[in-house]
Amino acid sequence: QGLPQAEAAAGGMYALGLGVKQDYEESVKWYLKAAGKGYAPAEAVMGHRYRTGHGVTADYAESVRWFRKAAEHGSTDAEHCLGEMYRDGSGVRQDCAEAFSWFRKAAEKGWAPAENALGEMYRFGCGIAEDHEKAVEWFRKAAEQGHDEAQYCLGDMYSLGLGVPYDMKEAVRWFRKSAEQGYGPAEHNMGELYLGGEVVPQDYAEALRLFTLAAADGYALAENSLGYMHMEGLGVPRDIDAAVKLFMKAFDHGYVKAALNLGTVFNDDSWSGHDYAKAAEWYRKAAEQGVPDAQYSLAMMYQEGRGVSHDDALAGEWLRKAAEQGHGAA
Repeated sequence: QGLPQAEAAAGGMYALGLGVKQDYEESVKWYLKAAGKGYAPAEAVMGHRYRTGHGVTADYAESVRWFRKAAEHGSTDAEHCLGEMYRDGSGVRQDCAEAFSWFRKAAEKGWAPAENALGEMYRFGCGIAEDHEKAVEWFRKAAEQGHDEAQYCLGDMYSLGLGVPYDMKEAVRWFRKSAEQGYGPAEHNMGELYLGGEVVPQDYAEALRLFTLAAADGYALAENSLGYMHMEGLGVPRDIDAAVKLFMKAFDHGYVKAALNLGTVFNDDSWSGHDYAKAAEWYRKAAEQGVPDAQYSLAMMYQEGRGVSHDDALAGEWLRKAAEQGHGAA
């Protein structure tokens, strides 16, 4: 009978390829040996393996089973992960109250990811009554431990005046800390602040640098913002072709409003690649997702018969939808 600590260490060696050829399946064999003896760190690893499918077939229910074993044996990481599984409804029925309970267990041991998760639960009232002051308290605990997402969330609370007095100077301080760790949303927020020049001195070069960093990780809002800078020629030569590519990336990564920007670009007859039919197509994609500016623009296309057949009834329908969302011109 081997020591579980040694068996788990062997699993780690195979996982990382340290002194042996990297082999996830062999790694799993060793972790299972240790986990079978109730060794919590190995049980937690097996939870992660079944969650991600490294060395095993991904199986959320099996992941939950291993996280629960590890949590019951005192693994703080597993307590946090079990909370995530209940929050997201992965492998179990979604249960925010149960998620909150597991997050609290880990957070009370000072586990920063769980402290951040508790902050989110309090902020949005998931599994507990909404309480912005409590949210700030937990975000701050995690942020002070260097947790990048918590730093961003704490900055966001200051920028909105939720649970704390509105304070953009303090918001920027926390956004900057998070951005310096490479957290995409914070990089994007700082980029927007440098682009706007109201809270920090306007600096297109710095905005471009930050957007580029966040976009490199596939952060859709940053891809969209980069597209805007190329479209307007801010900090870079005006390049509509590059803007279109960036807007398309942002849309593919889930940012619906990028479709509105694509519609605007294709609707611009000053661009050699303008195409009214494509403009209408992109406006429609955003309009169908409830973007009021796109609904209004699509209505105008129908009203003028540009890129689509003239149709006053459809124009009126889209104008009504935009007006219902408070669009001024509609």
